[in-house]
Amino acid sequence: MKYIDTHCHLNFKDFDEDRDDIIDRAQKNDLGMIQIGTGLKTSKEVVGLAKNYYQKNPNIWSTIGLHPIYTTEESEFRVEEFQKILDEDIKSGLPKIVGVGECGLDYFHLKGETKEETDSEKEVQEKVFQDQIEFAIKNSLPLMIHCRDAYDDVISILKEYKEKLTKGEMGNDGEVYSPERLHGNCHFFAGTIEHAKEFLDMNFTVSFTGVITFAEEYKELVKFVPLELMHAETDSPYVAPVPFRGQKNEPNNVIKVVNRIADIKEVSFEEAEKQLVENAKKLYKLKNEIS
Repeated sequence: MKYIDTHCHLNFKDFDEDRDDIIDRAQKNDLGMIQIGTGLKTSKEVVGLAKNYYQKNPNIWSTIGLHPIYTTEESEFRVEEFQKILDEDIKSGLPKIVGVGECGLDYFHLKGETKEETDSEKEVQEKVFQDQIEFAIKNSLPLMIHCRDAYDDVISILKEYKEKLTKGEMGNDGEVYSPERLHGNCHFFAGTIEHAKEFLDMNFTVSFTGVITFAEEYKELVKFVPLELMHAETDSPYVAPVPFRGQKNEPNNVIKVVNRIADIKEVSFEEAEKQLVENAKKLYKLKNEIS
């Protein structure tokens, strides 16, 4: 595996016409990818996608979770249903689930018109996020965090759980969970350098999208984050990098993100691509099934 896109949505209907072609190109490019669940239905879809395309590209994985913007439709994280998906995946002999999410907080897409309504939405998002944090800790899986206009609150919640784990206040059947069980990645990172530092200090990584190829304000942020603590992603079908802006994005375009990271970090493209793949393997415990 030469490249990896750590966050994409090939299950979306945007790819119904060319999904096979895109995965063919990914296989030719020696590109792996992680497909992201956004609800119960889509979580099943991305796990199925990874398994169904195994013969074409075995380096496709998935996460399962409930995106904060869909908590208005799925107002609770149905732990038993998600645990069933995970258990069945493990028992299948072809495990493809490598994380929980995308989950977190999104204050940009709040639908309420009054403070009371938006506060209620935030409370639901927070409860769903907490349930997924606990699910991830229990199953020792990394979190795939979505955060928009809510970095301070996401960090505060994660710190509370890290403190509980450090004090030995979380566990199951007499087992005490270590603080290392709370880990993961903040995807499509668009916070400040101080926010990035907070995540890194809590044993989290951050990932960057094609936005860094055209938005100069990300340059200092990418410079700050150590190469070994970041990831490259597309979030396709969204935010296509230069020179594909305005077009539907796809996982193969992650190569442009890797190239921009290499430029900003002033390292060779080969060094960047190798390190980014190693970062993904380490966080998501990926087994490289093709060289």
